[in-house]
Amino acid sequence: MKKNQIRKSVAALAMAVVVGVSLLGYGCGSKSASTAGGVSGDFTGTAKGMGGDVTVTLTLEDGKITGCTAEGKDETPGIGTLALEQLPAQIAETGSIAVDGVSTATITSNAIKEAAAAALTAAGLNADDYKIEVKADETKAEDSTVDADVVIVGAGGAGMTAAITAAAEGKSVVIVESQAMVGGNSVRATGGMNAGKTVYQDENEFGESAGVEKTLKTAAEKYADNETITALAKTVSEQWAEYQKNPTGYFDSVELMELDTMIGGKGINDPALVETLCSNSADAIDWLDEHGITLHSVSSFGGASVKRIHRPVDAEGKTVSVGSYMIPLLEENCEKAGVQILLNTTANEILTDASGAAVGIKATGSTGETVTVNAKAVVLTTGGEAKAMLLLIALCVVAVVAARVVFPKEVKEELHEELEELTELGHHEEKDKQKEDGSHE
Repeated sequence: MKKNQIRKSVAALAMAVVVGVSLLGYGCGSKSASTAGGVSGDFTGTAKGMGGDVTVTLTLEDGKITGCTAEGKDETPGIGTLALEQLPAQIAETGSIAVDGVSTATITSNAIKEAAAAALTAAGLNADDYKIEVKADETKAEDSTVDADVVIVGAGGAGMTAAITAAAEGKSVVIVESQAMVGGNSVRATGGMNAGKTVYQDENEFGESAGVEKTLKTAAEKYADNETITALAKTVSEQWAEYQKNPTGYFDSVELMELDTMIGGKGINDPALVETLCSNSADAIDWLDEHGITLHSVSSFGGASVKRIHRPVDAEGKTVSVGSYMIPLLEENCEKAGVQILLNTTANEILTDASGAAVGIKATGSTGETVTVNAKAVVLTTGGEAKAMLLLIALCVVAVVAARVVFPKEVKEELHEELEELTELGHHEEKDKQKEDGSHE
């Protein structure tokens, strides 16, 4: 009997040591108290997210997860932050760390689940026991029909801009978005917005003479047979000559932006669309400004002869990603304008009348229900989603390899120049970033 008591004491001591080591090695706990039913208290774990550390704190009662919070100050606004908002509530509700992540924020979602696992380990528990499959609610919502003046497919930058504009004209507007969040591809934009001949460019000292000269030279040497580029180059050459006579303000013009755009597109762009883009670019900056979205910082960027990219800055004057800055503000403007946004709703069909005119859309909701939106106008703004990035990269690699094997010499030279431009752009962007944040290699 005495031996049995000794064995029990040793086993209890060993268990205490294991729990103690776990707490020291994997996270930290507070207010912890073991009960007959299990562990209780608050326990914290950390994992690497997209921008930095993600910290999760679990509240346990008798070994059951009853609460969950997550923090990650460096996660991408509008993307990673959505996972930080949604997943903790799901973990607390289900008691499982195997909840579905946010599809557009995979890295942050995984970090939250890994940090939750670390918190369980810190509590002396086996995290695998909490990776319980969470079955989705299979209850199908009822089919629904919505009537509006305008239905917009896609809640990215273009979709929400169209919605705000239509609402300002007194129209009722519905946006359908397949994802669980607004933003589309726009929310991922890290650069800024190109605009020519704005008042904010004039706040900069002009020092890009070489860029203008290079563009005019490229137009003359490579695109002499392109009527649009030749005509634009003639106009820009005249503008440049006039500016040099009296160099006041910052030199740029709609025509120079058009010329840059046409050359960037190898001369096969639609000139009318290029003109529309460039001639309205300055007004677009002003429109954003009127809606509380300020892009006043102007700097150099690839594809432009002069400083033309307009960017937002934070309270400290540092440049921030334009997408994560702009999207929440566009969403806020939509809400103020009374725009109805249907998330997790995938448009499948454009409805037409007997004459073939678009009169609405048919979509599928999150539970498989059919959502019909009857409207007088249908606007498609779904062209910016770039989920096929790996395929794009693969095609680029194939193109470069093929250029080394079968492409004519002039095509090889063209691709080589493109690669050099991309390399140079990446170098300058890194240098600009270092100047802005004071970092260095």
